[in-house]
Amino acid sequence: MIRMQAQTEPFGAFTEVDVVQLAMSGLKVQFSYDHAVRMTFSVCEPQHTRPIEYHTFLRVWVEGESIRGSAQSASNPLFEGFVESIQPAASNRVDYECFDATYRANKEVVQFNAPWEPGNPAELDWPYPTVGALPRLVYNCKNDGDDDYPHSVGQDGTVANILAGILEYSYHPLCWRNAAPGDGTVEGAELAYVESDLTPYDTKPQEKLVFQSEGIRSCLERVRRYEPRMRMLFQPGARKWRFIKIDASSVVTLRLNDPAVTHPVLSLDMQSSIENSVSAVRIYGPETNTLEEFRWRLPAEGEIDPPANTLVPLGDPVFLQTWGDSSGYHTEQTWHRWQIVPPVKRRGAKSLPQWVTVPAGPYQFLNVKTPTLQISYDRGSTWVTAQNVWFDFLNGIATFQGTLPYYQHPTPRPGSTQTIYAPTAVRLIWAPYAPCLEVRVPAEGWEGNAFELTGLKREWQQYDEALATGYEWGTPVTTTARREQFLKYARAQLDERKDIVWAGGLTLDGLDFQFAGLDRRVSFTSNNGAGGTTEIGWEDIKAIVTDVEYDLSEGTTSLTFSGDWLELLGQDPGELRERLKIRALEQVTLYAGQTLTFDLFKTHKGYQVRELIGVQNNYRIAYIDPETGREQ
Repeated sequence: MIRMQAQTEPFGAFTEVDVVQLAMSGLKVQFSYDHAVRMTFSVCEPQHTRPIEYHTFLRVWVEGESIRGSAQSASNPLFEGFVESIQPAASNRVDYECFDATYRANKEVVQFNAPWEPGNPAELDWPYPTVGALPRLVYNCKNDGDDDYPHSVGQDGTVANILAGILEYSYHPLCWRNAAPGDGTVEGAELAYVESDLTPYDTKPQEKLVFQSEGIRSCLERVRRYEPRMRMLFQPGARKWRFIKIDASSVVTLRLNDPAVTHPVLSLDMQSSIENSVSAVRIYGPETNTLEEFRWRLPAEGEIDPPANTLVPLGDPVFLQTWGDSSGYHTEQTWHRWQIVPPVKRRGAKSLPQWVTVPAGPYQFLNVKTPTLQISYDRGSTWVTAQNVWFDFLNGIATFQGTLPYYQHPTPRPGSTQTIYAPTAVRLIWAPYAPCLEVRVPAEGWEGNAFELTGLKREWQQYDEALATGYEWGTPVTTTARREQFLKYARAQLDERKDIVWAGGLTLDGLDFQFAGLDRRVSFTSNNGAGGTTEIGWEDIKAIVTDVEYDLSEGTTSLTFSGDWLELLGQDPGELRERLKIRALEQVTLYAGQTLTFDLFKTHKGYQVRELIGVQNNYRIAYIDPETGREQ
């Protein structure tokens, strides 16, 4: 039996509404995370009349049914809310639309920067803003040079702190609109929220939050977005604003094709997609280059076991001169092109990771950060920097452009006709790419039911230079703390994308009020026709119930559900990085003590004595969080 009662003034008595006499039909109650709870119905009355007036506060429950663990009643109803819309329909039908008290509160209660003064229920004197209060509340203004700093509320509030503060400041006008518990007096005041609901939400928004001329529900929704797994729903009867962690909701397994269950599934519409699913997330840090030297050297005459060359000539040689000596005739030759031997070292950067000193002429040296090719005529004892060299940075090739380097002496050596000399050694100062900083979740293999059920092996590869905390000698480095932050960052993104996206809706026979709080997820099994169970692959989808509609007139329950974690729980990457406190660190050099060097010597009497001969100051590089001043 459906019961309905009406209240026409704050804290007034409720009167019974005769749903039979009004020939009420089409009574539906809709719960959703996207809007206030909505109730619609029609009454059989002339279309120009209003048998239930605007602004009437209604409460509805179904006798003999339970909700939220207790029997439905006037103090634990299915719905409470105000009549917001009355529409003439057919000649003898009037359509009503009602919303829970948060809908009206959002339109009539503007957030102020101080608690409201209580009203007087006995005289129906409504609450009013305290002296000097403005409809502009500022939270977390940390800059003392900001004009809002003197008037801000808290400088380091968590999401839980801010939500609680908003509801506490606005308590009295909410109570008068049945959007908070209490009797309108200071003595009868109660919290408008459940404290344990807020405990998990410890994220601290880093930017200043300004609520200016903004309705109460809008303020709460804006703060809620810093915790993407949170949803808000108003609980009638208790008149509490509930904050639900939807990924921790209880899982209800519905059995298909089984008319023997309490609430059989009458219809089911299900779609699945792996279009945006991934099975792993890998994040790369900045490019990493090393400083390396690659050499070629002509073995000396009679040399045994010369060192292996890491630089080799390419192509045909260029003949410079044929000359002779007592041992016969010889050919002097050199090459235009030289290539690094190890293939993994060939790709290089156009800039070295640190400064190097290169010969620029007789007794002259330069500091450079560009790759250089150098030649030697004495097998590496002295070097000359080659000019007009073109570098292939992809394939690790250095090419002489124009005249080849060689040395020409005006007169030959005694016993020889040689006057032209080719280089006997070549070296390339190069910046090959090395494995960069990276994190991967999972460390190996693949994750998620998109992989388990479909075999999807898709890695989402990202670049984020913040993985490096700084550079030491031109090489990016990181810290254990920063790596852990990025592992959490990658984990959060993988969890949003690793499963098959299941979405759809269904209709149950009967009124299943366990879904009225929307804090449920659903999975499915199926009857095999013989009393057993058939595996259908939906046993563990845990799709979040986002909307519920109870058709009290027809006696059915309709659910809308979604397993799209990215849409439901996804957080903007920038906000997620801020939440994990991934920010630029300050590189500092810290004193790390001294190293003392001693030497032993003997005195003229033969005693051994330790003498201090050197003192070295030691330093280390550290990375400091500029906000907390702590080393990472």
